[in-house]
Amino acid sequence: MMACIALAAGCQSTSEHTGSVEGTTIPWSRVPGAQAGGGAPPQRPDPPPPTDPNARPGIPDAPTPTTPGPRTTDIPLLPPTSLVIPPVRGVTASGMHIERHDGFDRIVYDFGGTYAPPWRAEYVAEATQRGKETATRINGRSILQIYFFDTDSSAESGIAAYNGPNPLSEPAAHSVVEVHLTPNYESGTQSFVGVRTDYPQFLVTTLTEPTRIAVDIHD
Repeated sequence: MMACIALAAGCQSTSEHTGSVEGTTIPWSRVPGAQAGGGAPPQRPDPPPPTDPNARPGIPDAPTPTTPGPRTTDIPLLPPTSLVIPPVRGVTASGMHIERHDGFDRIVYDFGGTYAPPWRAEYVAEATQRGKETATRINGRSILQIYFFDTDSSAESGIAAYNGPNPLSEPAAHSVVEVHLTPNYESGTQSFVGVRTDYPQFLVTTLTEPTRIAVDIHD
């Protein structure tokens, strides 16, 4: 079940928790609204219909006989077959990098699976990780949180988790100061982005081949 994220309007941060965002109240009237999306894992395919083991490719089925067929006891039994459908495995945040584009910075999250998990992105006053009482210090003037639902640990998904720099930064980036990625916790993964300016516009999209989620933060 998706976890609920609640953020009270007017929440204030402190220097111990959120760095340069200290002492400010989020001006909600000027903050871009939250975005949410993502898809469900692919469904297991339906078993194929039974086929005639004696049928030959390219040859139409014989017409229905008008005479009585053989007795049931005269029909040879075929060996039973079982259709084994592998389970759909979950996804784990396996990669993260920052790209600079004309007019925006892009953060790309890889998941190493066949689908993108559901997500929600919004500006927050503090970078509070689920399961912890104190917030993480984030460098920047504002904090964008991207929450990924229905993620699994490496042990559950078989996908190696991201083990690169954390926080991650990119010298060529203009809007993004740093990106934090939390370990999977109770089927959820959080990322906190320290942004250089006050609440710029952002856009979250799903990329394919391979499956990734991109977060564009405009200058």
